[in-house]
Amino acid sequence: MKNRYLKQYKSLFLLFVLFACSCSNYLEVKPDSKLAVPKTIGDLQALLDDAATMNLRVMPSSSEGSSDDYFLRDEDFKSATEDAQSIYLWKAYNLNYINDWSLCYQAIYNTNLVLEVLETIGRTVENAAAWDNVKGSALFFRSFFYAALISQYGAVYDGSTANEKPGVVLRLQSDFNKVSKRSNLQACYDQVLNDAIESVKYLPNLPSHVMRPSKCASHALLARVFLQMGNYPKVIEHATNALTISNYLMNYNGDPHIVNVTAAVPFRRFNQEIIFYAEQNTTKSLMNLMKTRVDTGLYHSYHVDDMRKALFFVASVPYQRFKGNYTANSTWLFGGLATNEVYISRAEAYAMDNQLEKAKDDLNSLLIKRYKTGKYIPVTNLPKEVLLDKIRTERRKELLMRGLRWADVKRYNRDGANIALKRIVNGVTYVLKPNDKYYAFPIPKDVSLITGMGQ
Repeated sequence: MKNRYLKQYKSLFLLFVLFACSCSNYLEVKPDSKLAVPKTIGDLQALLDDAATMNLRVMPSSSEGSSDDYFLRDEDFKSATEDAQSIYLWKAYNLNYINDWSLCYQAIYNTNLVLEVLETIGRTVENAAAWDNVKGSALFFRSFFYAALISQYGAVYDGSTANEKPGVVLRLQSDFNKVSKRSNLQACYDQVLNDAIESVKYLPNLPSHVMRPSKCASHALLARVFLQMGNYPKVIEHATNALTISNYLMNYNGDPHIVNVTAAVPFRRFNQEIIFYAEQNTTKSLMNLMKTRVDTGLYHSYHVDDMRKALFFVASVPYQRFKGNYTANSTWLFGGLATNEVYISRAEAYAMDNQLEKAKDDLNSLLIKRYKTGKYIPVTNLPKEVLLDKIRTERRKELLMRGLRWADVKRYNRDGANIALKRIVNGVTYVLKPNDKYYAFPIPKDVSLITGMGQ
């Protein structure tokens, strides 16, 4: 039954992708009466358990391709597609279906359909647990994908101007005849927060599998979003809630979830740090780990006694390639939620909230598990700005290739960091200035043409 529903709804969604955005000709197309409609809680859970749509290689990756943690050699840049070259050099591009945008909206369509059908199914004593899991999961997924879309396609959050800046399209119904319009950034963030907060009411503390949502995942997501917004007390609140449920950190000196230091993929898939498992999109992606090279300054910033230096990188003389995936795969990157992100996010929030002792405790709790046994020297008394700089540096080193650096640079520059990104291709230097309009990615050209939405 699961496969039957998934095949039918993937076909249905293809129509949505091509025509949903107000194509007038489509309004005259009659629905196929043969299409099955999910009717039971089991049917709805099956839609949410469609890992190919909801978890695997679906998270936006173009922003990672535009970030400053890696570079391409000239020969690898030359062999990349024109779209990929444009992403690499922060130029407008004509990236059409299938892409980051369409993959996220396909998952969002599933969540909207699930929530609508679920409302027609009464919640009873007998079905309460299953009903609640479907409700909470759909809300979490919708929040998760909208957060990812905003991070890539939306401007950096500033509460004083968010009502005036464009966000993304908020589609909260499965009816793909409805005209798509771009919502403002504040409305988008409000929707993300409301869905994630509401999901906590229904989800279990921990899931039966990390590809399913949980209370822990919802709190971790809220901590991530509030960090982007600069609401540090809320980051602390939700990060603490997440870590109260699950606070496991691997000891990089030797942990059952680590294969070995020299392995091509050293971390086991679904390791115990993972709160929610998702992968970054590989469609038209620049992030081919066999071709990308880690920024040399970033690589040399790892201390000789830092185990991440051996677990995250493999030599490709004279440079280094990244191998520290939490996907146990050398091709696609992790894009989910994990406890190490929650720790370092709370540390930064504590520092910004002037709770410096707690900030140091979180940072030390993380790094002592990353250094060779007995080699880590704990951070002690540091001025706030020095400690904050240390935390942000370690955040970059710890969360490398997670799809987070782009959003981090955006918010750092909003707060005055003045970070300029630089590329050198065939001897020509390209620079992305702080707060450049490109930090809000252009939406796919086909979507812009069909809907009339501006960039």
